[in-house]
Amino acid sequence: MNRDGTDSLGGGPQTLATPGGYTTSIVINHLIRGRTYTITVTGEGNYGPGLSSKVTIRVGPDLSTAPRNLVVTRDDENYFQGTVSAAWAPPLLTVGQKILGYQLTLQTMATQVPPTVVVLSPNTRSWTSDELGSTYTYLVSVSAITASGAGPAAQGSIQIGDVYRLYP
Repeated sequence: MNRDGTDSLGGGPQTLATPGGYTTSIVINHLIRGRTYTITVTGEGNYGPGLSSKVTIRVGPDLSTAPRNLVVTRDDENYFQGTVSAAWAPPLLTVGQKILGYQLTLQTMATQVPPTVVVLSPNTRSWTSDELGSTYTYLVSVSAITASGAGPAAQGSIQIGDVYRLYP
């Protein structure tokens, strides 16, 4: 097995030989997140090297982590309607990429209603919905968008309308 590139210890290209003819897996340590490597595997038998196979891999996620500290709240104006608000902090890790914006998805749970997807500016840290129907639970998902796309989402849910609350 051959690997190109430099690892985290500063080593250059590497060749690993496996003992025996029946090894089907190998672990390659110290690869650097965000780098691309080409791995070449060549079988060898009694008559010398056989066919080889190459694969190019990119190590680690290209995406940011999820936004932090997501807080989802509601404003029940009455039993029939209300709004959902979300506030968050930027992700801790963006893998060296600039945040281009946030993708917020609002999904009405237990219904066939398609989700609402909103793309917000990179400086936005909060959002409030339009009027929503009550007695439904809403799932809010927020992802940071980088050049690699939308990363993992922070999620929270809340119900509008409380059957045990007295409304004016």
